Amino acid sequence: MSVEKFLGKWTIDSERSEYQLGDPPKQGTYEIVQEENKLTFLMDWIDQADEHKQMSFSEICDGEFHPYEASEAIDEIKLELLDGPILESLAKKGEMIVMIAQRELLSDSLMKVTMGGPLPDGTAYKNVAFYEK
Repeated sequence: MSVEKFLGKWTIDSERSEYQLGDPPKQGTYEIVQEENKLTFLMDWIDQADEHKQMSFSEICDGEFHPYEASEAIDEIKLELLDGPILESLAKKGEMIVMIAQRELLSDSLMKVTMGGPLPDGTAYKNVAFYEK
């Protein structure tokens, strides 16, 4: 499988989403675009306080860690297409994995995004969001 089925603009289904850390957005989109040898992830949402938020990052989907300079919280990031089909990204600070995100295609029009990582007290959180195309 290739990344093509992940590409496009997806809209969150907040009612189905379950967050252990924070609250699901009231509304939002998750767009994945291929630009030459990189995938770009564009997230745009309205939070529960009606504030508009945006986040984006780009990475080569080759299963290798690459330096990441857009955030002091992350040193390296890896993007890989796994069986499932799952598009997974891992972020490291030093040798510690600080964030895992898995985008799983449940159908051509439904994607499940699971994000998680460690909390300061040593426990882990997991946020699950569903997006429709």
